[in-house]
Amino acid sequence: MKNAAYNLGVADAIKSQRNPKCHFSNPYYFANRPASAAIVTEKKNEYTKNLLKQIDANSKLAKKKKENQKVLEQLERLQLKQE
Repeated sequence: MKNAAYNLGVADAIKSQRNPKCHFSNPYYFANRPASAAIVTEKKNEYTKNLLKQIDANSKLAKKKKENQKVLEQLERLQLKQE
């Protein structure tokens, strides 16, 4: 009987090693959580807006530099004419 009980214990141990059960519980569902796709698209839109703002700022800065350079060139011409 002792031998049979030992063999049964060994058989159960081998069986449990072959088919390990998952220790994770069922996932939770959060009702107020937005869908992942909505979050991703919202962030993409935010990044796009920020990039467009940066492009606008850079183009305005470049235009201003060109205008300032033109004004300086005109002033130099006037000075040369006066001399």
